[in-house]
Amino acid sequence: MQTVNKTDDQQVNTLELVLKEMLEEQQKANQLSIDQVSAINQLANRVNSFNEKLENQAIISPPVATKPIEDVLQTGIAKMEMIVASQPKNVIKKNQILLYPEQHADLFYKIIFKSWVPIFAVMLLIDRVHNFAIHQSDINKEIRLEEFKNDDYKRAWDYRYSHESNVGKRSMDSVMYKK
Repeated sequence: MQTVNKTDDQQVNTLELVLKEMLEEQQKANQLSIDQVSAINQLANRVNSFNEKLENQAIISPPVATKPIEDVLQTGIAKMEMIVASQPKNVIKKNQILLYPEQHADLFYKIIFKSWVPIFAVMLLIDRVHNFAIHQSDINKEIRLEEFKNDDYKRAWDYRYSHESNVGKRSMDSVMYKK
């Protein structure tokens, strides 16, 4: 039994040692987590103090002297206005087609009825005469062509008639007078 007690003692000792080591490791881990928490708290305090300093910090900028810039701008604008004023003005040309004049309508109608209307009448008359002349020329040309064709037939008929015998001449006369 003694051997059993010895083994039990040994096991208890080893268990005690293991538990002590685990306890030490646990204490170290707890200490590390406490250290981490304190480090995080310190960092948070620092960040908060920076934020407070940033919020409390007042930016004081010196006043900007804009008077010289304004003077330069005003002189530049005045020069530009002088340049624009010295340039020639654009002439606006207005193209319109009016059926009736805006002013002096009586003068307008005198000009129209005394000169333009007769000119248009003469132009219309010339156009009609030209068209009639062309038409007449075409008709005369057709008549001459028909006469030329008929003249060939007439010459052929006369030639044939002069070279025919009396019987042939009678038959040709009968054909001629049947029409």
